[in-house]
Amino acid sequence: MANPELKNIDEYEIFLTETMTPWPPERRVALAAAIAEHWLPAYESFSAAEDWGDPASLRQSLDAVWSRVQGRVLTESDIARHSQQLEEITPHMDDFDAEEALIACAALSDALRSCAAPENTIPYVTRVALGVFEGLISEWPVDTGAQARVWRKSVVRKELQTQLRLVEEIDSLKSFDAESIKALRARIGALKVKTPARPKPKAPAALTNQTLFEQYRRMVESDLKGQVKFQAEPTPHPYLFALTYMGY
Repeated sequence: MANPELKNIDEYEIFLTETMTPWPPERRVALAAAIAEHWLPAYESFSAAEDWGDPASLRQSLDAVWSRVQGRVLTESDIARHSQQLEEITPHMDDFDAEEALIACAALSDALRSCAAPENTIPYVTRVALGVFEGLISEWPVDTGAQARVWRKSVVRKELQTQLRLVEEIDSLKSFDAESIKALRARIGALKVKTPARPKPKAPAALTNQTLFEQYRRMVESDLKGQVKFQAEPTPHPYLFALTYMGY
């Protein structure tokens, strides 16, 4: 398969549609599974770093997608069960800064959905592929010129080249038996995920003990000076009056 010169994401979408149209459903699902396989290590790295999530559950769901490629039928209840498990272990942006892990979960979610629609597989598989780019670039521009600039970013070009390689791999396979899929998954595992560099949060400026002590002293002195004119009014109960006075 010739490596096309794609100028923007719209041209890539057209390329994917035209390439997958003559493919049988199993080959299309294989592409979705391959992209999800490529991004699974991102979730595994996130889980190890944050001590949260369940990579084993993700891999089980991905295995189910690959089994669909080999001809096994996944029922709606099977897909619903895997989707529910996936939803429970998908990191929430309010709790984690984990864009790459979210890309992995989103790719697998759409790959699962592609297993349920053999006659309408292309939209789901296309969403798997394009969704990665939307995850890599937080705000995909609407302007055509800005889109072209984003399309030239190194992280986008790297992902594009990886996906084109996966398309070529899937297109060249003669059969999808257990041995060929095992070899394919091993080759996918050798591809490294390139993610955008994210700025590290700046640590607050360190303060010495002497500086902290001086700040505290000024606060206490200010409080004491503010209470010089305090005249505690006697209360009917002398005990309460003493507590109020000593409190000030």
